[in-house]
Amino acid sequence: MPKRTTSVQSSSLEPSGDFAPLTAAQKRQIERELRDIRDSRRYIIKSVLLPDTRRPWELYYNISDDTWAMDLEGGTLFKRRKSAQAVANLLGKHVRIEQVKLGRGKRIIRARRDKVNREPQTSKSKAAKSRRRASRDVQAAKSRR
Repeated sequence: MPKRTTSVQSSSLEPSGDFAPLTAAQKRQIERELRDIRDSRRYIIKSVLLPDTRRPWELYYNISDDTWAMDLEGGTLFKRRKSAQAVANLLGKHVRIEQVKLGRGKRIIRARRDKVNREPQTSKSKAAKSRRRASRDVQAAKSRR
């Protein structure tokens, strides 16, 4: 299978027949739009219920019906993060934006749970984490004796 190129060949943008030649700005615009089309990243708005449990319950927002779906396919995919953020701001503080990718056949693939999905830690949670770490160290020291 031949590899797809990411830029437009300049020969394909040359004038042919009745069309006027494209300007440099028009060529750049076409290249930018092609890169945008080939980008498989999308954003989805989710609400996490029971976030501190082993397996939190997630709902995905469907903007066309103004409802929440229980599966990724039922949620609305946004091409732009700014658009997803604007809708999320209207929904309130309880929602998050998750980055997903479109696979072959429009299959939705979840991205790794990294800094895209992570919320900033508060000083309270940092203190709780350090207390848990300290109690684990104490228990480990007791078990060695």
